[in-house]
Amino acid sequence: EVDLPQGVAEPLLPQEQEPMVLTVDREGRLYLNRADDPKLAQTPAEVQLRAQAVLAREPKTAVIVRGDRGVVYGNVLEAMEILTRAGATKVGLAMAPLDGA
Repeated sequence: EVDLPQGVAEPLLPQEQEPMVLTVDREGRLYLNRADDPKLAQTPAEVQLRAQAVLAREPKTAVIVRGDRGVVYGNVLEAMEILTRAGATKVGLAMAPLDGA
């Protein structure tokens, strides 16, 4: 469970494949929805290996980072860098809609 920052962004268009989502919780732990156990924290090396495998099979997979609003900003940047090293050409950031939007 993460508390996403609020903002306005274009919604993700429907995809053929399930998006790959890397979540960074308040403590900076990483959770990858495409891991064997998405509820188990992963090391940066584990995330990179799994992300590489997914992107090799499904190169058009949407890649998103969900960072808790309380996490250190550098941890979100590190998560984006891990995904880029894994082969992602575009990494989106998840956010909650603004209240009333």
